[in-house]
Amino acid sequence: MSENLNIHLSILGKELSLSIPREEEEKIREAGSRINEMVAKFRQKYVSADAQSLLTMAILQFARKLIDAEQNLQSDTIGDELERVCEEIDDFIKINQ
Repeated sequence: MSENLNIHLSILGKELSLSIPREEEEKIREAGSRINEMVAKFRQKYVSADAQSLLTMAILQFARKLIDAEQNLQSDTIGDELERVCEEIDDFIKINQ
């Protein structure tokens, strides 16, 4: 069973106290860092945007990247399955010639 770790993160200047599985600490800290980096980029581009708008834009960007990754994974899985089926057909043809 995983032991939880209490950590503190600052996202967009808001302090968060989280209790997370110890093995997730690096990923959670990296996620927080990436959010802050993306918000900083949007803040430079949209100087007059409020914090909520900046965070919303960052979330939208991350969701789009997640969808792209899921679609690529699905495409890879379909390609692997097609390759497997083609190999089975080739084997069948060789056996039945």
